[in-house]
Amino acid sequence: MSLSSYENPNLKKMFEKIRADKLTPEDRAQMKEEYNQEEMQMTAREEGRAEGHEKTACNLLALGTLSLEQIASVAELSVEKVRELSLREQA
Repeated sequence: MSLSSYENPNLKKMFEKIRADKLTPEDRAQMKEEYNQEEMQMTAREEGRAEGHEKTACNLLALGTLSLEQIASVAELSVEKVRELSLREQA
């Protein structure tokens, strides 16, 4: 299918940019790999933050002086998650 067969101007622009970038398949593969690595690092950071929030909540639960709502606010978790952690700590 040739570029001239597309009527949508946005599609035409997109295909023109693809053709103009002159990246080799290897370059594109490397870009995709770098993107995937960045995504994995971001996911790992997010998981680390979540674990930190849960650890904070568990430490506050162990003190026994704050309500579930207060702990949820401080630890940046939902009340339901703090309740779940509380039950897990009691088990």
